[in-house]
Amino acid sequence: MLGPRERGYLRAGYHADVVVIDPERFAPRADYVRPRRLSAGVEHALINGTRAIAAGRLTGAASARALRHRPPAVACPIEPEPGAPEP
Repeated sequence: MLGPRERGYLRAGYHADVVVIDPERFAPRADYVRPRRLSAGVEHALINGTRAIAAGRLTGAASARALRHRPPAVACPIEPEPGAPEP
């Protein structure tokens, strides 16, 4: 597997996100006015092994981490803005 190590599998010591939804009730509810509103039918969410949503409610836990990664130029060409210096 390419990319960050310790990701991509549900194994002890690895980082993973798991979301449990009720497909019968799932419906997005966020909009431009309320972008943080939770979707209906999301029962549980574990972020890096920590419960972020339990019984449909936020727990207040914040265990997510930003992944720093710049894809190779071949995979995702980024066009510089006109007049911007080359990286």
